[in-house]
Amino acid sequence: MNDVVVARGRLLNQRPNTYKLGAFNPVAYLMWEPDERPPFGPNAYDDACNSPDPGDNGGVGRRHNGAVTMSFSGHVDVINFRKWEAEQRLKPGLLFCNPFTKDGL
Repeated sequence: MNDVVVARGRLLNQRPNTYKLGAFNPVAYLMWEPDERPPFGPNAYDDACNSPDPGDNGGVGRRHNGAVTMSFSGHVDVINFRKWEAEQRLKPGLLFCNPFTKDGL
């Protein structure tokens, strides 16, 4: 799950410690298949939260012909890797989509 749901950890030990679903852009990416290539390898699946930051386990799986994503509305999409990499640079965007910050982080 995209770690913006919990404000990238900033809501730890707070109540509520997550945002309501309706606060998010319905087409923003909630989940994606993580990249299991090194340096993360099998640790890409070590928890239920992924960061869209490419330096922080933010890769996307390369087993398919594109990035397999699921949005907050529940629809599933396969986007090409160029679009994924472009989205990683957008803050805010469909990956960095925290509705309560200017940069989506």
